[in-house]
Amino acid sequence: MKYLLGFAVIIIVLGIISFFYFSENENSITWKTYNESNFSDPGNKKGIIIDFYADWCVPCKEMDKTTFLDKKVISEVNKYLTLKADMTKSMSPEVDALRNKFQIDAMPTILVFSPNWEEIKRITGYANADEFHKLLSDLNSGE
Repeated sequence: MKYLLGFAVIIIVLGIISFFYFSENENSITWKTYNESNFSDPGNKKGIIIDFYADWCVPCKEMDKTTFLDKKVISEVNKYLTLKADMTKSMSPEVDALRNKFQIDAMPTILVFSPNWEEIKRITGYANADEFHKLLSDLNSGE
């Protein structure tokens, strides 16, 4: 009985820890799922960032856990409409159409568009928070 009580306490503690660890961070980027209508919405007056990712992509997960949780990055990214395009099912017709439309060769690929849908920056591969922040702050300051 004593062991059962100890085991129950451990399970409760692990549950609490995992709740806080795996719950969505309030200080993170709010991503919308990419679809053609939210990408080409004529009411959107902001630039657009599309993060092309896949569940099997280790650098994609690393950017989600590091770069996209950085406060400086979040402050720059919040100036954009942020979309995530799921490329996990790499052989599906939908993913193939996205890959062809945006000429995506690898994950992660992050595209930055002006408010009139012109691609102004392409990042392929992992970018740490400092690199990503500098890139966006340079774009936002007009450099």
